[in-house]
Order: sequence, then structure tokens, then C-alpha cells
Amino acid sequence: MASLTVFRGAAVWSFLAAGIACWPAAAAAGDFDKNRNMLCALGEAFECTKGQSCERVLPAEIGAPHFFRIDVANRVAQGVGPGAPGRKSPIASLSEVGGMLVLQGVDEEREGERGAVGWNASVSPDDGGMVLTAAAAEGTAFVVFGDCLNDQ
Repeated sequence: MASLTVFRGAAVWSFLAAGIACWPAAAAAGDFDKNRNMLCALGEAFECTKGQSCERVLPAEIGAPHFFRIDVANRVAQGVGPGAPGRKSPIASLSEVGGMLVLQGVDEEREGERGAVGWNASVSPDDGGMVLTAAAAEGTAFVVFGDCLNDQ
């Protein structure tokens, strides 16, 4: 079980680093600018394992930071504040689809921690609402919901 915990935390951080989530309704319609840096905090999370059903979990249970910052210009995400592992994750792709900001990336294998992880995050232009997913070759996937606001 300890190795699963290490894998979960490392895998979740990888995709969360690119991901997003902040206090609900923090960004009112019209106030959110997807071209500016974002400060995010996690909400509801699910862990799914191949051949089993998905389980609702707290973000802390999967090793996710409470908050993270998305640096849009430099295409980097980094955990901040309590519970942040201090890792950075590069954002490989940043695009706009139908007004929605879509971020994607892949974190390579980290010896002793986990295998490679691919992640995707979509941020709503209306209110900063976010859906974040991550997948690992080990047959585990994560889905996290939250919101973002522009970093001041």
C-alpha cells in the first residue's frame, strides 16, 4: 500500500501541476482572463483503476497540493502553499478551443516514484471552472474538478 501511495502522490502531482482548480465562483463571468497567470486550489477528486469502479477521494489522499500556480507565459505549473510538493511541470500544449483554455502535458518517469503520466486540463472562460484528468501506464487515472482565478 505504501508504494501505491507514493505512486498516487507523484502521478497526481504530475497532472495537477498542469492542472487547475480554485475556490468555487471566485472568478465571476467577465473577470476571468485565460491569458493571465492563474492561482488554483483543488476540489472534488476521483481515482479510477482499470477493471474496477472509480472511487471518490480527497485531493490530499492522492498527494495533490492544496494550491498551484499556472504560469501561462512560461508554460509551467508549480505547487504553492501547504501540501505543495514543490515540483514544477512543463505545459507542453496550451490552446483555446471554443473559448475554453486547454492545457496538456506529459511527465516522464521518475525513478523510485512512478511511471510516465499524461495529463489534460480544461478551464472554462465563463467562471474559471476546471476539469483535470491524468492517466498512467499502470492502469490508474484521476479526475479532479475545481475552479481557477487570475493570479494577482
